[in-house]
Amino acid sequence: MTNNDYIKKSIINFYTKVLLKHGIYSVDEVERAIEDGRINMNDFLLDLDKIIPPQKQQEILEQNPDSVEIGNRKAKVEYDYDSETKEFSAKVNLLLKELSEITHLPSLPSGRTITFEVSRNESGPILFSGNSLEELKQKSETI
Repeated sequence: MTNNDYIKKSIINFYTKVLLKHGIYSVDEVERAIEDGRINMNDFLLDLDKIIPPQKQQEILEQNPDSVEIGNRKAKVEYDYDSETKEFSAKVNLLLKELSEITHLPSLPSGRTITFEVSRNESGPILFSGNSLEELKQKSETI
């Protein structure tokens, strides 16, 4: 079972228990229960420590680190999830000047593809993006 499947199953189980505890079996009943004050939004807060075992949490963190090494700099990894396409993504800001200095791009232990967004400085606008060093170097030649 993948991490995504495990988390999805855990969340479904959590919400199923919360709803069944209050005798709720439909969306209409959820709305009525909130209006009647039988449940409140705090009932729906997820405590990941209760639904994901510590070993699984550690595995997820190791597979999806907060930062990666680019040259001699640690670059923050930003993670996102697109609910329409149901795809997870990761992106890292890469400085334009670093493109000429590096020989390879970092990867994530999870195997998730990183999109590298290139800018002149860390707070500047994104000039272009890509997933491979060759692609990024080609795009940089047009600037």
